[in-house]
Amino acid sequence: MRIQVIAILLWGLAPFSYAQTCGCPAGSVIVDNLSNLPSSTVTNTTYCVNQTIDFGSNTLTIAPTNSLYIVNGAIIKGTGTFIHQGDLLKICNRSGIILNGAATFGLYGSGKNTTVEMEASSYFSVKGAFSLLDPSFGMPSGKTYFIMKDKSVIEICGTYSSNTISSYPIVEYQGTGKKKALVINESHTVGGGNVLSESDNVIWVTMSQVDDLGPGNALWTGQNATPSSPNWPADVEDGVCGQAMDLSEPDPVMIANPMIHVYH
Repeated sequence: MRIQVIAILLWGLAPFSYAQTCGCPAGSVIVDNLSNLPSSTVTNTTYCVNQTIDFGSNTLTIAPTNSLYIVNGAIIKGTGTFIHQGDLLKICNRSGIILNGAATFGLYGSGKNTTVEMEASSYFSVKGAFSLLDPSFGMPSGKTYFIMKDKSVIEICGTYSSNTISSYPIVEYQGTGKKKALVINESHTVGGGNVLSESDNVIWVTMSQVDDLGPGNALWTGQNATPSSPNWPADVEDGVCGQAMDLSEPDPVMIANPMIHVYH
């Protein structure tokens, strides 16, 4: 009998060791249909989406003191308006938000943080206008901001405004440093004299005019950028809305898969 071991290298996706740690918190309200979407009249509640939910032309609101988790592989989509005034919007690995409508994050003058935490290979895409409002206005503290990790992608196709925010960066990078996070602005972008990020692990692509928002230490293409501009990623398409999910895909990894064949 002759035993021959053949190692076949297959292209596949190596599982993320952290992917299993981002799930629905204990006691959270599971959002599995339109009848139990987060309510603007309910407070101190954590919601969790564990599948694809399309809220249609409705308004989806994360009210103050509330949080929303989107767990691994789940998607929130809709043509209506997404409002986040709550404590935390957490987008887990390979999960995302795809909006064909508009979005507004933050509660002006609330004095409390409104956070969006994007795990590795997560995405947020909005086709309409997107605004960030500053909770610290007239208050000693509070900010509206994103935490981004490896290969997370923010894609803003419509106009972007954070003109009330002047004292802190919009993006905090908390990844491993092995993969960049990506922010894409396809239309007019207006800040409040602040910067996008203090991290050079964030790439910022701006395809139109930018006013009163600096890159900080982010790797910036410059305004009115084209694929020939510096720092433009090779896989970003010019003027195409809806590429955030594809851009956030984990890189394929070579995996050795030994197969034992026994010949008589």
